[in-house]
Amino acid sequence: MQDFWVTAIFFFLWLVSSSGWAKGLADVKASLAMDFIMKLIPACRSLGFNCVVEGLSMSRLNVSVVFGFLNFILWGGNLWFAYKETPWHSSPPLTAPSQPSQGQPARGVSSTPSFGS
Repeated sequence: MQDFWVTAIFFFLWLVSSSGWAKGLADVKASLAMDFIMKLIPACRSLGFNCVVEGLSMSRLNVSVVFGFLNFILWGGNLWFAYKETPWHSSPPLTAPSQPSQGQPARGVSSTPSFGS
């Protein structure tokens, strides 16, 4: 059960952190867009020059977000296998038929052995 709960905590933390990182990266991309930068720089706005020569490469940051969500999926699979080992998933054990006490014979069984009829 401890393994299940630890795995569930890591599963939740990977979801939260991957989502937070994806949102943060989206905000960084929006604030570094060329149109937004052109509006903020007065010289570019007043003279009409293209002050930003080259766009920033965000491919490595995008890959880090993808790997974060892949790690979340991996922890989800691990959580499933940990769940399957818990008593919640396993079926209840089969009970053996009740055994008669030593002093009493079972129903339909005589107390004296008969060898042949």
